[in-house]
Amino acid sequence: MAAIIVFNNKGGVGKTTFTCNLAAHLAKNHKVVVIDADPQTNSTIYTLPTIEDEFQSTLDTILSNYRDSDTGDMSHIVTKSIVASERFGFDVIQGDPDLCLLEDLLSKDWTEAIAGDARGLRNSLVFRYLSRILKSMGYDYIFFDVGPSLGAINRAILTTGDYMIIPMSIDRFNIKGLKNIRTSLDRWSMEANRGLEIYQTKNKKPFKLHDRELSLDLKFIGYVIQEFMSRSAAGAKVPVKAFGTIITDIHTTIVDTIVPMNNASPGSSPLSNFAKGRKINTKTMTDVNYLLGEIPMLNSLIPLSQTANCPIFKLTTKDGAAGGSAPQKKKFDDIMTAIVKNLIINEQLMRV
Repeated sequence: MAAIIVFNNKGGVGKTTFTCNLAAHLAKNHKVVVIDADPQTNSTIYTLPTIEDEFQSTLDTILSNYRDSDTGDMSHIVTKSIVASERFGFDVIQGDPDLCLLEDLLSKDWTEAIAGDARGLRNSLVFRYLSRILKSMGYDYIFFDVGPSLGAINRAILTTGDYMIIPMSIDRFNIKGLKNIRTSLDRWSMEANRGLEIYQTKNKKPFKLHDRELSLDLKFIGYVIQEFMSRSAAGAKVPVKAFGTIITDIHTTIVDTIVPMNNASPGSSPLSNFAKGRKINTKTMTDVNYLLGEIPMLNSLIPLSQTANCPIFKLTTKDGAAGGSAPQKKKFDDIMTAIVKNLIINEQLMRV
């Protein structure tokens, strides 16, 4: 069971399309839920033909209920908030534009959390609690679709997940985004650890989230390269030269900047968040293939998929996918199947 955040500090990289199609492929053999944590609600719009009415609970409803409750229990409202996406084959917790209003509240919570305040810590770690509830309901994979911001909402999600996937489009702005991610995650980890230490010093006991000790250890599990133009070479499709140069630089930056965080010492990186004294799995540095896969441009398949509220591999002629698109659809299906396989292998290697 894993909570996976699909994140890039750069917008417009195809993050939501990738997240929902990856989740749909995993849903063939696993129980999957996608949480729309982006105020733009793109994954909700993509996966549900009609948005549920105003009485349907959204992620904002769940979080608001949690904050207003004396006990902070949200199990009952989570159960009522889950909507099935028929064509994608997974469940959804709907997004809400009002989610952006929580930014200021979560910022205040974070200030209190890093000062060792119990309520501030509880509210800042709410997404860990949400994941715990969903795992207890039997979900194998929990995906958080988030916006490109390094703001308070994403901080609360990124510091409490199990794994992070970074989808990359081919432009140099992505490389700057990678460095921003590393800088922010390092800072958040040090602040959170300091808050937990202050709490323990003041209360003579470690902080527990709803009566359970924390075991937070976000790991970078891989990245995908997508939306590049390709050419034929030696019987295979490879990126054209202009894209290839940037792809090489992306690989280098990932290896130099992001991958080392998986084995950083406790307190120095959120990818070893709060896990003092944990065993280091050296396989996370030597055996993992962090490049999960490469997805070339798919031309009309993406807008057809969005219009039909359907994953690409399920598109039919009724959805507008003409017979001539069959080879491209099959190729995408094969690529995503390989990405799923690589993701599962990496998850197994990273378990400590």
